[in-house]
Order: sequence, then structure tokens, then C-alpha cells
Amino acid sequence: GDIHGDTRLAARLAKKAAKEKVDLVVLCGDLTFAEISVEGIIGPFVKARKKVLLIPGNHETLATTNFLAELYGPDVKNLHGYSLKTGDTGIFGCGSANIGLFRLQEKEIY
Repeated sequence: GDIHGDTRLAARLAKKAAKEKVDLVVLCGDLTFAEISVEGIIGPFVKARKKVLLIPGNHETLATTNFLAELYGPDVKNLHGYSLKTGDTGIFGCGSANIGLFRLQEKEIY
């Protein structure tokens, strides 16, 4: 599900990522709820020393996602409009949606 600003959920997910020894965490949008607060959402993953990819949803702007990536440093990246290959897995990012608060039009998505 979506985090929607739930810092307890973010902390639980970060703890699980550490326990499972995952290589990479991909947070696929709706990290906030209408950009009310971004505090405490990414920090638990960084504290657990996990690499994090962010893809904005329709509840945060691209600027917010860029801000979070810059704030938390080199192990946190905004994947919107980019791609990444890790091992034999390729990931590409297209954030937002064509509905909701911060939407992209279909022609912008494709």
C-alpha cells in the first residue's frame, strides 16, 4: 500500500528491509498525503543503510521527490524519468498518475 505520510509504516518497512537484507528499496509514490509532511518517511531507510529509489505518486510533486533525494544524499535517488539496472533487473521510473492531486497528462506519461 501507500505510505501517505505514515511514519510508523515507514519505520516498519525499513526494519523489514534490514531484516530481509534487501539490496534496494523502491518507494512507488504517495509517500505523503497532499504534501502535508515528508518528515520521517525516508530517514528510517537511510538509517537502516538501504539504497532507496523514489518515484513520485499523485500525492507529491516532482519537486518534493527531488528535495527528498537531495536531502538524504547519494543512496536516495529520484527515478522519475530515469532508469537503473541492478544485477539482471532493469527499473524505469514514471511517477505521478493521470488522476489525483498532482497528475500528468497521458501524453506526458508516454
